[in-house]
Amino acid sequence: MDAGSLAEISNGVFNQYPINSNFLDEVISKEGAASPHYTEVLKQFSSFRAEDFKELNEQAKLSFF
Repeated sequence: MDAGSLAEISNGVFNQYPINSNFLDEVISKEGAASPHYTEVLKQFSSFRAEDFKELNEQAKLSFF
């Protein structure tokens, strides 16, 4: 699968994703394109709404207590 920009493969969940050229990001390039081997993972994450991530985060927190 070809890499695409975050805008092309996400539903807006990654709109606030910080791109920092001072650090290596194996998922997103400095130009904002998804690495080919992470494109499908990003698409899967993009199927979630922000509320879904909040709920998953809360469940993860509770599992450590």
